[in-house]
Amino acid sequence: ILAKKYPHAYVVTTSHTFGRVKPSLAEVYARELRALGVSESRIVLEEESVNTQSALGAILELTRKYGWNRVLVISSDFHVPRVCAFFEHMQLSDIIFECVPSGAILAIEDPSFADLFMKVQNSEAYKRRLDSEQRGIDALRTGNYTPADAHDKKER
Repeated sequence: ILAKKYPHAYVVTTSHTFGRVKPSLAEVYARELRALGVSESRIVLEEESVNTQSALGAILELTRKYGWNRVLVISSDFHVPRVCAFFEHMQLSDIIFECVPSGAILAIEDPSFADLFMKVQNSEAYKRRLDSEQRGIDALRTGNYTPADAHDKKER
């Protein structure tokens, strides 16, 4: 949706395999983008990151490498506040970072997603995830952040 809205923007897909069999998540995302008509020349694969912190660090490196001055990060609704907290923590003045929840984009494109997202957001599992995300934000702000281990990520 956004790739069509911004036809000259690059799209960075991130994430390693997390110990799973290949392809990486970045490659899966890239395949989906190509299937939706996004040109290969606009897709930048980043397959080394294993968590939010390393993915955002890799995006920052790519930003410097390509001379980008604006980055739009799209992630799960529950994840966006922590992504934004990471960018605040980095205190970058030369790059504009914006975080957008994927649910909002999908709900605009197809309003039936809004009802589905509301059901998910009312679940106990989602509420636990929000609590976990908030603990991560609090840890970032106090300087005590450590990424969740790989075992924790497998339950998601």
